[in-house]
Amino acid sequence: MDYSTIEPDELKAQLQRLDAHRAELEDAIKQKKAAGLSDAAQQVAMQVQESGYTLDEIMSELGYTKPSAKAKRTRKQAEYTQLVNPENETQVYTRGPFPGWLKAKMVENGLDPKNKEHRQSFKADFLKVAA
Repeated sequence: MDYSTIEPDELKAQLQRLDAHRAELEDAIKQKKAAGLSDAAQQVAMQVQESGYTLDEIMSELGYTKPSAKAKRTRKQAEYTQLVNPENETQVYTRGPFPGWLKAKMVENGLDPKNKEHRQSFKADFLKVAA
């Protein structure tokens, strides 16, 4: 197509229509894929049910295994910084409510465990990052 005779405004308008059409086509592709995945999953579920085996048994046979609860916990804990008491490295704090030993240590150092600023300064000044 020869675009040399078309005005810039008309070219921009054509480009906008193409962009709108592209977005519509991309949405249609997503919908088709989602429908196809849903259909495939239903077919697999019916075949699994008819086989007399469980999905876990079949997935295990194929080499897929569920992560253990311990692996999930380990992976989740790895996302958070672990802080340890330098005086007793068996005392570890990751996140959430402060454990009793930590609260006691704060009070011992004249800090209020209920005060956010005190908690933050205590973590920064007293605890160290676990190795």
